Amino acid sequence: MNYQQSIIETNRWIAKPLNLKGDLNSWVSRMKLACPNPKLNQVVWLEGNNKSIGYKVIGFKPNGEVIWQRGKVIRPLKLD
Repeated sequence: MNYQQSIIETNRWIAKPLNLKGDLNSWVSRMKLACPNPKLNQVVWLEGNNKSIGYKVIGFKPNGEVIWQRGKVIRPLKLD
């Protein structure tokens, strides 16, 4: 898998929750592999090259577990 990571500006992020239930443990394992040392506001794409949907670190629980938010990076328009 091709993991992409970058820091973005918070004002260019829109939350896009799935509201689905599934295998949370597998997803958490994938996120740990993708980003073993996450930083606040870091966005991680699990596959592909900066796809628009990613996961942003929005905080940490008292035990150190990461709080992720699924969302979309809004890229600025390029004007000619």
